[in-house]
Amino acid sequence: MDHVGNFNNFLFNRYKDCFVEIIAETTFNEMPIAVTEKTLNSVYGFNFPIFMSNPWTVSYLRNLGFDMFDDVIDHTYDEIQNPAERLFAVFDNNMELLTQTDSMYKVWDDHKTRFSDNLNFARTKMIDVHRERAFQQLHKIIDKLQEESK
Repeated sequence: MDHVGNFNNFLFNRYKDCFVEIIAETTFNEMPIAVTEKTLNSVYGFNFPIFMSNPWTVSYLRNLGFDMFDDVIDHTYDEIQNPAERLFAVFDNNMELLTQTDSMYKVWDDHKTRFSDNLNFARTKMIDVHRERAFQQLHKIIDKLQEESK
């Protein structure tokens, strides 16, 4: 359960020479959306994130507070509910980012501050967001149980 240690010891060197990541999240067609280590690795590794995941994953992360680099990545695939269409759109919509490594490296270099901001958010604020949501859900359950017991 030492995600940071795992990243530092085994993954850090793999991320030194890349700037975009296709994140194959745990679920692709089911709900709910969750932030897993796969997404966090991309944040820790300062990579532009492209998701092969559930619809609305990008929206969920954006609403949490992550910068999703919408000016660089075409995330229109995020709203496509058909999994096959979404998968094709992931690649079709971002072919330049995935193939033009020389020009896209400059784009990546220009956004280092934004990657740092995402890392800071993941390290400091994301846990608060999830804690608050968990307490909200717990209170809903308690309220429902109290209502049912009346």
